[in-house]
Amino acid sequence: MHKKDMNHWLEIKQLLPAHVQLVAVSKYHSIEQIAEAYTAGCRDFGESRVQELRAKQEALPKDIRWHFIGHLQTNKVRDLLRLNPYLIQSVDSERLLAAIDAEAGKQGLIQNILLEIHVAAEATKSGFSPEDWHHSTNTPITTYTFAELWVWLQTPMRKQRYADALPNCTALPKI
Repeated sequence: MHKKDMNHWLEIKQLLPAHVQLVAVSKYHSIEQIAEAYTAGCRDFGESRVQELRAKQEALPKDIRWHFIGHLQTNKVRDLLRLNPYLIQSVDSERLLAAIDAEAGKQGLIQNILLEIHVAAEATKSGFSPEDWHHSTNTPITTYTFAELWVWLQTPMRKQRYADALPNCTALPKI
């Protein structure tokens, strides 16, 4: 991590309430750069590839909380859960949610996840649409025993003015 980036991270961290976790996106960064951020106090890092997460997890301190931040394919769930990530972000389908829940049960763990609810009409984003969540989800969320839902994650449009994005944000609690 460059000194400028490190200073920026520290400035942001100081502005946040203590209960808010700031996740440093470490994908494409070297082990040495992540170690520098760790030395500066960062403990939450985000990776988007299972193989890279495995290599970095083996080389870096064990108290790092690893977040999986990329799109997760169902065929990678077993390998990812063996790495015991702190949080899987962007669970974007019922099929993936069921696969995580089943594998977590086999491995005897409770996996923290974020569901992605896609409230903005942007074709490049994935996730449950509010309509899909209401009408197509076949399994009630309460039946997932080993996948612990933390929060509903939404994806408003990029480069969107706050006033234009507000209807998307206010739609989320109605789900």
